[in-house]
Amino acid sequence: MLSKKIIALVAVAVPTAQSFTVLADGGEHEMAPDSTKWLEEVSVTSIKQSPDIRLQSTSSTVLGQSRIERLNIRTLKGVSEIAPNFYMPDYGSRMTSSIYVRGIGARMDQPAVGLSVDNVPFLNKDAYDFDLPDISRMEVIRGPQSTLYGRNTMAGQINIYTLSPLDYQGTRIMGEAGKGESIRLAASQYALLRENLGMGIAGYFNFRGGYYTNRYHGYKADKEKGGSLRWKTAWRPTERLSVDNTMSFTLDRNGGYPYEYLAGNEINYNDTCFYRRNILSDGLTLKWRGDSWTLSSITSVQYIDDNMTLDQDFLPLSYFTLTQRRHETNLTQDIVARGNAGDRYSWLGGLFAFYKHSSMHAPVTFKEHGIQRLIVDNVNRNPIFNVTWNDDQFVLGSDFRIPVYGLAAYHQSDLNLGRWTLSAGVRLDYEHVALRYHSHVSTAYTMTMKNGRPMGSKEINIDQSDRLKEHFLEFLPKVNVCYRLPIPGESDVYASVAKGYKTGGYNTQMFSDVLQQQLMSEMGRPVEYDINEILSYRPERS
Repeated sequence: MLSKKIIALVAVAVPTAQSFTVLADGGEHEMAPDSTKWLEEVSVTSIKQSPDIRLQSTSSTVLGQSRIERLNIRTLKGVSEIAPNFYMPDYGSRMTSSIYVRGIGARMDQPAVGLSVDNVPFLNKDAYDFDLPDISRMEVIRGPQSTLYGRNTMAGQINIYTLSPLDYQGTRIMGEAGKGESIRLAASQYALLRENLGMGIAGYFNFRGGYYTNRYHGYKADKEKGGSLRWKTAWRPTERLSVDNTMSFTLDRNGGYPYEYLAGNEINYNDTCFYRRNILSDGLTLKWRGDSWTLSSITSVQYIDDNMTLDQDFLPLSYFTLTQRRHETNLTQDIVARGNAGDRYSWLGGLFAFYKHSSMHAPVTFKEHGIQRLIVDNVNRNPIFNVTWNDDQFVLGSDFRIPVYGLAAYHQSDLNLGRWTLSAGVRLDYEHVALRYHSHVSTAYTMTMKNGRPMGSKEINIDQSDRLKEHFLEFLPKVNVCYRLPIPGESDVYASVAKGYKTGGYNTQMFSDVLQQQLMSEMGRPVEYDINEILSYRPERS
């Protein structure tokens, strides 16, 4: 029966005295009559948004802690069932974390939707798919958000905030088991070390035995295990200064990809498939509160080490395999100032800088069926000679280094005219991206005339390196007009015009095509191509 139905679901919270408490069943304590009914979703940690994002002239969905736990939302994929116009498909591995908002998304490379956790931005979409223990609030903002959040937010922005030990103290334990040998365990402890200093530590583990069997080997193709550890510190040394730091480590091990070959209607491939990912990140937020202004500094560092290895044909035959091993370091610095002049005018401005460096080793290995059917059979259509390959397999080797850095300045003003609110913002965004590549192939083939006379062997040795670079400068304005309706409650009508931006760059996955073209040129079938034209892609705008 363990494989047929969920057998256990336990969530325990043991908090200290609070005005709002999450219970095991996801319910809430009754609150005093004069309490704000939206207390669970009002932000006191958001730096770029107002305390309650729903009162802004933007299309958004806000999920509080109790709703996240009640609906058993485990990852961002679960938000697809709640947030309108938001979709994150559930297939492949944790690397396949494409997100679509209003139909706009990206399958690879730069995302079209931004993500930040505790105000710290995630620059790589391959790190978007992770589990969500102890989340206090999530905001899904739809439409272009490039003015405040910058690059790669042309479709929207997702903000996630975790529990603060200054707001919540106690022990939380969660356990779950279900079909597919699915197990999830989480435990966390939040405590005050002093009245103004709190720390919290949260651990998480998940295991899934899988649902789909690879018939070639007889094991589950979608087996998965992983875990995370998060340490959060919140300190208020004075009434004006706050210091928050979140350090986390995430480990994921995916068994592979449960992809069927359409003609065979079964999962049946012979070569190894897996995805492994380690992420270490740390974010430090400093906030100083003046009488009518605040100044915040958000500093982050993130390191990603991952390896995707694929049987790229997904057949029980040996065509070709792909490995993509990557090491990436991301550094970001955001300085945000905001204030107001009376009740009518408020403003926000900031400076943002980032540096991202990726090194990647991405060989494509051609094997016997791939060599024969994709290369030899095509060449042997020549009426003069035949070709046989000397090697059972050979490697199209590609190594990359991709340094990227950017600078941005932004500002937004809001004018309150009674029931009318007028907002305008602008951002100037500069980015530099470079690609240093090294490609190499070493193999050989033998030529024979159609009459059987040997023509000898020919070696193929390709070894080339080069550097490509691009610069992007973008102007990103937005204008909002909002009218608060003269009816009870917070209801309004608004119009918003904003420019969204998804940066350009280089698609390294196209480099195997470049090497194949060079290989064919070495065999007497020259093809004209431009490496920069094949690899680069231009910015996109919405």
